Amino acid sequence: MRNRRLDEARRPLAAPHPRMTITDITAHWQLPDSGHFARASHNRYAAGPPPTTPRPPAEQRTS
Repeated sequence: MRNRRLDEARRPLAAPHPRMTITDITAHWQLPDSGHFARASHNRYAAGPPPTTPRPPAEQRTS
């Protein structure tokens, strides 16, 4: 179950333009915190979560 949650949590971050932050994703998948997600990802995939691009300011977001 834990591995499935990690797999699903990483999926949105691999998108070309992630719409969720790591904090959003850890909350959605009920992971304890972003540090836990990073450590668990490193242990499972030998790498941390995929890097994300900065989110545009709220006034520039389309949704």
